[in-house]
Amino acid sequence: MKSLNRIIYGLLLILLGASISASVINIPKGRSDLLKSALLKAPAGSVVNLAGGEFVGNFEIKHPITLQSFDGAMLNAKHHSTILSVLAANVIIKNIHFKNSGTNITNKDSCVYLSSKAHHAIISDNAFDQCEFAVWIDGASNVLVKNNKIRGTAQKIISDRGNALHVFYTKNTVISDNRISLGRDGVYISNSTKVKILNNKMDHTRFGIHYMYSDNCTIRDNATTNSRIGAALMYSKQLYVKNNVFTYNDEHGLLLRNILNSKIDRNTSTNNADGIFIGGSYYNIIINNTFADNMLGAQITSGSTDNDVYDNNFINNRLAVKYLNVQSLVWGEHGKGNYWSSYVVSIVITTALVISLIMLLIYLIG
Repeated sequence: MKSLNRIIYGLLLILLGASISASVINIPKGRSDLLKSALLKAPAGSVVNLAGGEFVGNFEIKHPITLQSFDGAMLNAKHHSTILSVLAANVIIKNIHFKNSGTNITNKDSCVYLSSKAHHAIISDNAFDQCEFAVWIDGASNVLVKNNKIRGTAQKIISDRGNALHVFYTKNTVISDNRISLGRDGVYISNSTKVKILNNKMDHTRFGIHYMYSDNCTIRDNATTNSRIGAALMYSKQLYVKNNVFTYNDEHGLLLRNILNSKIDRNTSTNNADGIFIGGSYYNIIINNTFADNMLGAQITSGSTDNDVYDNNFINNRLAVKYLNVQSLVWGEHGKGNYWSSYVVSIVITTALVISLIMLLIYLIG
């Protein structure tokens, strides 16, 4: 019976204008109805090829197939809901232009939505334009999002925008070689483990990379410019942050808030309001980084002691360090310190610090 149904389905596609050969289905230009039917019914392993032109509507994939175009096909939702929802594992989507998803961030309006069933999805070599969320990974693991060009939305209130890549509750996912502009955050990741963020370029976002509650992850060879914060890493542990570049950002080049047991190595943070902000973060290794030409080289607050900070370069920052704490802070390890082209430090005098100084003075006087 299943074989008979597939034969009937193939004949139907042929009669309606699509051509099918073995597991390859070719959809003619502009035939959104045929595309919708093919995506729902194509057997596992099928390749759906789109001719050039525009396909309008909202589509779903329910079987492990490949959706691709070599003729510049566009999927356009005309600002209504999610363009393409993936509800199966082992789906490949490549060389498609996605445009004009819906704009309701509460409803997760996306250009590509990967459900919790969409494990091992590959999203590569696509273009995304005016997507509230370009790709939303919602519980799927082992996903690859690679070599996509993403231009997000640009509402005046930045919190009204969606994230370019929204990554939630995933494991062993790789986000690499994407070019991202506008939107809220370039890559937002939460409640995830063993995710690799590699060689992405972000500009004109809120935070280029934004981590929340995600552990054992790698952030390497990325660049963020002309954003509010280059990378905001929060409430996570065992991160490996290496060879990233953060330039011309309005606030922090690199922000570490409640980061534990992580390694920050060979990053460059220049021409930001401050090169690095460290708040409530402990037991980290911060080495071989360059913080140059910032208004403030480093800002340390909320404790942030017990970090190994050495072999870093602080060059031509207007103010080298701003330290808000009552405890002493020692940077250096095994006789190694940091290089300072100049050393101007701001220590913020708090009420607690004044009381401590008075008590010390009383003790010394006897």
